[in-house]
Amino acid sequence: MAKRMLSSLFNILFCWLNVILWIFNVNPVGTLLFGTDCPNTRKGKFVYGLCSLLQWILMATIIGTIFVIIFWAKGEPSIAQRLAKLV
Repeated sequence: MAKRMLSSLFNILFCWLNVILWIFNVNPVGTLLFGTDCPNTRKGKFVYGLCSLLQWILMATIIGTIFVIIFWAKGEPSIAQRLAKLV
């Protein structure tokens, strides 16, 4: 649970850096540091990055924060991971 939570937190906090990493087809910061799952395709990484940005925006709201914390507590994939797997 802690590894998934920290990875998501790093991806949310450094979502702007992840845009630069996506340009060079490199995995997001949280994935590199903690070895968590990330889509392999460029399109999948793009969706993953957009969803991380969405999570970053949602964290500014109380409801978004509650949902993200619930996913972390359950040890389930983050919102970004769930949506990226649909691609």
